[in-house]
Amino acid sequence: RLRLEPQYLDVEAVNVVLHACAIGRDLARAEQHFWALRLTGIRPNTITFNAMINACAVQGNSERAVQLFAAMVEEGHEPNEVTMGALCNALASTGLVDHVRAVMLEIDDAGLPLNSYFYAALISACGSAEPPRPDLAVLAVRDLAARGLRPQSVRHKLRQVIGLEAAAAVFDELMGSEVTPSAPSSRGSLSGRQRVASSWRGARAGGEIWLLPGFGAAIVAKLEVLNRRDREARQGNVAGTVSAPGAAGARPQARG
Repeated sequence: RLRLEPQYLDVEAVNVVLHACAIGRDLARAEQHFWALRLTGIRPNTITFNAMINACAVQGNSERAVQLFAAMVEEGHEPNEVTMGALCNALASTGLVDHVRAVMLEIDDAGLPLNSYFYAALISACGSAEPPRPDLAVLAVRDLAARGLRPQSVRHKLRQVIGLEAAAAVFDELMGSEVTPSAPSSRGSLSGRQRVASSWRGARAGGEIWLLPGFGAAIVAKLEVLNRRDREARQGNVAGTVSAPGAAGARPQARG
């Protein structure tokens, strides 16, 4: 087990430990180190938040991942491609299909490329949703292929959602037809207009990560709208169950 002594506590060291916690699927320990860093007054950076969101993804805690993403944006850290991939994975872990699609739409509308990693998250979300959404998973693969990406990169994910035989049929169809690398007019599983970009725009960080120019707040706003919609839907279902005629514990109305 990795343990940090106070005299060695700095953001780079904590980032290494947080990454190890994510690999070990130990979100609780990651939280301990994250808050220890906070208490020292040392400011987390983008890599810190990426590691925490990734730890949430592997643990299947999408709610905490969204909280961390919102805090990251509020504190002035711009998300990058790693951030968005980890966030989509966290949302997919609990079947939040519409949330993953909203994030992908925002990326696409910003003129940034969607790679197979994002589509894998969307397909995974379709399988984790209640009820599952196999039709949308297939549509996502078609959309991916229409963008010139390799369908084989998500073959395993699609098999998990629709089964071996159905997935084989989809890939046979895709391989048997010539797919022009351009997004369909409906953008398939996303919907909207086509955007083309060659790379994630912005400044390089450490020569490896492309930072995004200030669109994190729009992602937070979209996720808040979806969360509010889901809360209202759950409240409506509960109210409907309680007030439904013949519901358990309901009192019959007096007849005049």
